[in-house]
Amino acid sequence: MAAATGRAEPETYDGRGTTTIADRVVERIAARAAREGGQVTGPGGVRSLAGGDEPRASASVDGSVAVVRISLGVVYPAPVGATTRAVRARVRDRVREMTGIDVRQVDIDVTRLTGADEQPRRVR
Repeated sequence: MAAATGRAEPETYDGRGTTTIADRVVERIAARAAREGGQVTGPGGVRSLAGGDEPRASASVDGSVAVVRISLGVVYPAPVGATTRAVRARVRDRVREMTGIDVRQVDIDVTRLTGADEQPRRVR
């Protein structure tokens, strides 16, 4: 009797809560998804010298929407445009599949081309 008392009736509890997915979770999914299709390496630099040659991703999640930025290398002679389009689609699909978050934008920085036979150097 909300009208008689002047107060709104409380909503009944249906057992649902809130699930928050951290930016770091989306970053890890995006980096792994970028690497899945082959033809992609890490962006180079100090991490590749130490054997950490994986694509790097950063993400910003706002509710159920994310923006992702990925730095990577492409294995020569793979076509850069086709490779980045495939990475972009795979990142969107994987993040949506695993988290339910819609990736509205995937920015990709291609920082190097790597020969297929090139092995990452290790620091001793």
